[in-house]
Amino acid sequence: MNKKQYIVLGVFIVVLVGGAYVMGRRAASPPPIAEQAPAQNQTSTTEQPVPSAVSATQSITAKPTANSVAPSTKPTGTTSPTAPKTGIRILSPSEGDTWAQGPLKRIEWTSPLNALASAYLSDAITGKTVGWIIAAIEPWQTGFSWDGRFAYVSKTGGNTIPVNPGQYKIHVVPSDGRAEMVSATFNIAPEKSNERLSVVIRISEQKPNPAIVETTAGSLVYIVNNDKTSIKLLSSLFETAEVTLSAGQALQIVTTPSQAGKYYSIFSPVLPYQDFISIRLK
Repeated sequence: MNKKQYIVLGVFIVVLVGGAYVMGRRAASPPPIAEQAPAQNQTSTTEQPVPSAVSATQSITAKPTANSVAPSTKPTGTTSPTAPKTGIRILSPSEGDTWAQGPLKRIEWTSPLNALASAYLSDAITGKTVGWIIAAIEPWQTGFSWDGRFAYVSKTGGNTIPVNPGQYKIHVVPSDGRAEMVSATFNIAPEKSNERLSVVIRISEQKPNPAIVETTAGSLVYIVNNDKTSIKLLSSLFETAEVTLSAGQALQIVTTPSQAGKYYSIFSPVLPYQDFISIRLK
């Protein structure tokens, strides 16, 4: 064999030995193990997002049930006004009023009598006439003032007699033959006694007079519409919130002693941006 043949034979032997070695390594290596899926109850190690906890201060709004009662907006201690009344009648003094002798008090009725009139005082217990208070009331008047200390013996004036503390009524007698108007029973007390006075507020030309009232809790407050057209009034003092007062009608508001220190506003569309009437109870 020549040199070239020896080289080819050597290369062949090397290739043959290398192939045998590789086959032996494969035979000695263990077969690959297939990857198994995790069992169904196996806990996954992958982190899942945790729901955020509900705040302890979170509020829950409950819907009202069918038996829920809305809170009343009516102030404690108020009473409903009487239904507005038509007709000329005496408003002040009212039942249970107490007038201390000395300071002038107002005797008032709803609207002008359109006739001359006079007025006298009677004892509410015996019914007897005590004396005359005023001899001439003009047709346009809706009231007059009196201090409660004296009455005239004669209708035309002259001699006077003292009025003792007690229970009385005032009579207004029109000169045209109409029946006299009689007030409710009221009390006349000594000077500086505690008083309970009724208040009359008149609406004329859509303006109240007086517009601001301060009176004792427990007194009666009258609102009289002396205009020719009706007017609407709104207040928390009213059971129905809104009252329509027709021409010539008078509205009576009954206050109670428990309302002492309270302040009430009465509104009207004719004065939409401020109090129409203000009532302070002391």
